[in-house]
This record gives sequence, C-alpha cells and structure tokens, in this order.
Amino acid sequence: MFRYTLPLLLVLAACATPREKCLSDASEDLRILDSLIAEQRVVVNRGFRMDQTLESRSRVQFCAGSGGNVSIRLCNGRNLRTVERPVAVDIPTEQRKLDQLLSRRDALVSQTAQAQAFCPPA
Repeated sequence: MFRYTLPLLLVLAACATPREKCLSDASEDLRILDSLIAEQRVVVNRGFRMDQTLESRSRVQFCAGSGGNVSIRLCNGRNLRTVERPVAVDIPTEQRKLDQLLSRRDALVSQTAQAQAFCPPA
C-alpha cells in the first residue's frame, strides 16, 4: 500500500500552495509519530506483533533455448515472498515504548505549532 501512497502524495504536493506545503512539511514528523503510536497501541492491546520476513522458495519452470537453439529444458529459479508471523512481546516493555512515544508527541506538538507559525500567510 505504501508504494502507491508515496507517488500519490508527491502528485498532490506538486499542486499545493506554498503555505500548504510549508504546513505539511512542518507537521511531517508529527504524522509519522502518530502512525507509530497507533501501531504501538495495537501491539500493546494484542499482546504480540507481526514480524515480516522474506522467504526464498525454489521453483522449477520450463525455459526456451537462447540464440539459434530451439529447445525446451527445465530451469531452476527462486521466488521471494514476504511472510508475516506473530511474535510474542513483553507487554510492560511495549507499554513503556508507547508511553515514551506519547511523551515525545506532547513536545512535538508545540514544536510543530511553532514551525507552522513561520509559514507564509495565505
């Protein structure tokens, strides 16, 4: 999903006024932090996190010959895929992480407001 979101945001950013771009740039860190807080809340509430790993699998396929050779043979290859697996977490540790993110957010809100105050008027 992220690979579609970024290009869309870039297109929309190109249409933004200088003020809108300034406001957006000033609040980028806050948006990222809010996303991390939401993710951390899910981990604390569930009691586990989903870990993503890449798995390599062998595959066999038919390959055509190259150049003037016309032949069909078996070729070996590899497929990569992302696999999600649940991983147990230490709830008190995850809660401390969430508390740290929340306290960092409080400080970032005022920094964002100060940065946005310097944006050009509409």
